[in-house]
Amino acid sequence: MLAHWTSEPKGTFKFVISAPDDLAQVLELQQIHAIPAAKIQLMPEGRDSETLRAREKWLAEICSAHGFSLSDRLHIHLYGDTRGT
Repeated sequence: MLAHWTSEPKGTFKFVISAPDDLAQVLELQQIHAIPAAKIQLMPEGRDSETLRAREKWLAEICSAHGFSLSDRLHIHLYGDTRGT
């Protein structure tokens, strides 16, 4: 199933990351399924701006080192952890 999305031009893979150790699983999946780095987005896990910003600092470096994109959770910064946003 993942092979289909790997070859799909608009296919992307988003992984929610809460700790640097989570990267090992992402890299394993990337290797097993031959996912191009340009198709991988990493998003920090968090329910408040302070947590997200702290995690984005080290997550941005990981993304840069591996050629991944960083995905923010803008709705949390704007509205907090509220249902429906």
